[in-house]
Amino acid sequence: MDPSRPPHAHALAGEHPPSPPRARAPRGALSRERVLEAALRLLEREGEGALSMRRVAAELGSAPMSLYRHVRNKEDLVDGVIALALEDLTTKPLEGDDWTARTLAWMLALREEMLEHPSIIPLLRSSHMVLPAVLAPVELVLEELLRAGFSRPRAARSAWELLWITLSFVAIEQRSAREPETLATRTFSMAKLHADDLPHLAEALPDLLVLDAEDIFQSVARHLVAGLRVELDAVRAGAARGGQA
Repeated sequence: MDPSRPPHAHALAGEHPPSPPRARAPRGALSRERVLEAALRLLEREGEGALSMRRVAAELGSAPMSLYRHVRNKEDLVDGVIALALEDLTTKPLEGDDWTARTLAWMLALREEMLEHPSIIPLLRSSHMVLPAVLAPVELVLEELLRAGFSRPRAARSAWELLWITLSFVAIEQRSAREPETLATRTFSMAKLHADDLPHLAEALPDLLVLDAEDIFQSVARHLVAGLRVELDAVRAGAARGGQA
């Protein structure tokens, strides 16, 4: 503006006064952490179908292209969201006096994290690859099994078994939780309908239907870890006999 002109000279001359400069968001207002937190909120509120760059940007009040400074692509976004959901599992030490207790604690903690973030399982199912965020927890239990004395191939297989059983159990558990009464009623009715063909199941079904999912999972986890311990003890016993010979 010309300082020699009076304050309203622009208006008197039929001119538009210059527009004030647009306020800019402070640099660094967005961060990878903020993007992932917004994506996780969106995922848990609306499900995996809502997880897109456009929707996450809208959640943050930003332009979609601004997100690419913090996440490389959709796959990186998904991986980061899963890593954020499993953060407690991958950053806290496993509790327990020996490898069996710590391995059991790992299975229980993984199930707890998955139940706390129920949209993660569908996200894993829709992914075309095993994401690094899923492998980080596996690294923890694999290290535990290697320290216990398992060979690398057997430790790797055991870690994968622990992961698959836990994730599969949670997936079934989540499905049942959506319609528990309907599922129980249908199961009970089906068993009664086929009581002649399934007499033992029909008789035991009332007992099965009152079982608690957490109790079942803890039992499954204990049995699996106990089996691994028996296997390791057998390997050690065989090695000791070989050494004596």
